[in-house]
Amino acid sequence: MQSRLSRPTLFHSLLLAIAALVPIAPTGAQKVYFNASLDGSQQNPPVTTSATGWATIQFDTTTNRVEIVAHSTGVAGTAAHLHIAARGTNGPVIVPLAGGPTWTGGAVLSATNAAALTSGGTYINIHSAANPSGEIRGQVELSRAARFVAALDGLQEVPANTSTATGSAELVLYEPDNVLTYTVATSGLSNVTAAHIHTGNSGQNGPVLHPLTGTAGDYCGYTVLTSAQVTTLKAGGLYVNVHTSSFPAGEIRGQIGAFDGDFFARLEGAQQVPPVSTTADGTACVRLNPDNTLTYITTTTGLTATAAHFHRAAKGTNGPVVIGFTGGPTTWSGTTRALTATEIADLRAGLWYVNVHTAANPGGEIRGQLGPAALPTVYGGGCPANGATAQITATGFACIGRSYSVEVRGARPNSNCELILGVDRGQFGPATLPLNLTFLGMTNCFLLTDLQVRGLAALTDARGCAAVQLPLPFLPSLRGVEFFAQWLVLAPGANPAGGVVSNGLQSIVH
Repeated sequence: MQSRLSRPTLFHSLLLAIAALVPIAPTGAQKVYFNASLDGSQQNPPVTTSATGWATIQFDTTTNRVEIVAHSTGVAGTAAHLHIAARGTNGPVIVPLAGGPTWTGGAVLSATNAAALTSGGTYINIHSAANPSGEIRGQVELSRAARFVAALDGLQEVPANTSTATGSAELVLYEPDNVLTYTVATSGLSNVTAAHIHTGNSGQNGPVLHPLTGTAGDYCGYTVLTSAQVTTLKAGGLYVNVHTSSFPAGEIRGQIGAFDGDFFARLEGAQQVPPVSTTADGTACVRLNPDNTLTYITTTTGLTATAAHFHRAAKGTNGPVVIGFTGGPTTWSGTTRALTATEIADLRAGLWYVNVHTAANPGGEIRGQLGPAALPTVYGGGCPANGATAQITATGFACIGRSYSVEVRGARPNSNCELILGVDRGQFGPATLPLNLTFLGMTNCFLLTDLQVRGLAALTDARGCAAVQLPLPFLPSLRGVEFFAQWLVLAPGANPAGGVVSNGLQSIVH
């Protein structure tokens, strides 16, 4: 593995190459990727089984051709297919798959079947001798990610206590996999004995759902939720609880809530009111923190700025300054004061914009309305080591002009690992992805990206967590580019090759 100093150079080189190719990239074929997470609970009627599976579905919107790779674990499948039917109902086969436990197949879909695929009306079904109608099933969907947070203190315990300790939790829910990743940090605790995610509404105590990975008030890891538990999470019915010897039932607690807090804006003269003719360009990347402060970085090119601010007004109208920026004249970054509840509501409603002023245009030369950023999503599946499977995740979103953290949870503790990157999740040279790596001794592990960059090395900690910072240069031609990431983890004894992989991460550059 290469040294830490090589990371920015390797990734920067890849991005420069992408930037050079983007303007001349062919635009004829448009590929959209769908995913499915398979289990017995999605069968109709449900099947009790420990078997699971995943599938990636590549759809060409120009030709209506679909290519499918599915993999199952814990079931001796007799057949597998893509069926047409809504969730909770059964329907006929539209694409047969061959193989097992890795299944592949493809076909050109009719207009009706293509419409069903893109609207959630198809599913992957793997049949077995014990369950000839299907043992595990997964609805075909676009992958999604949602951010959740919790602020922990003693006042939320039931009954409340007077502890001055505090804590914070950052969580991401990945669907349709129903994977919940988490990072929990605390301050002011002594003699911590345990920490968990519990089921229970605010003001109520409930049972343990998942023990957190870590010690002494510092935790990171993941858990896989059932569909019912996902519903409970979204309804605010889960909480984080940290126990100590002084408060064995819990010293600090925080209710987990959804937290839409990632925003970006493309800055240009055309959005000014009235429009400004300029070649200047810019991007604003903004994150709302659990304490209601904003962390921001705004990068510009092609102008000499005199000031920059957050303003409040709808698109197409001008409004007053809300908060001024620090830094300049080309890059501004910092953390603001805490926003009021009204300001947060306005931000989420699309009523904030970033404005960069110049001497030539004192009312603003480039402007961008802040809107929600697309969080990275996951796809495919990893392979286990010592009973655990590494899960890829990320903090924030990919945005030009700033660094971006790609992380692993649940990997083998204190192990060397490496982040691999690419720009295609469907093809790697002559090989179709996902590519089963059993031929390399990595039994039922899959390569999920085209492997353009290696050598982004890290070491997992005692919790099985690690991170790599990816610096994204301010290259406007990168906007809209997708890239893909996957972790390779050293795991002696897990398989003949002594290495395992995580699932994949798909990011779009803002």
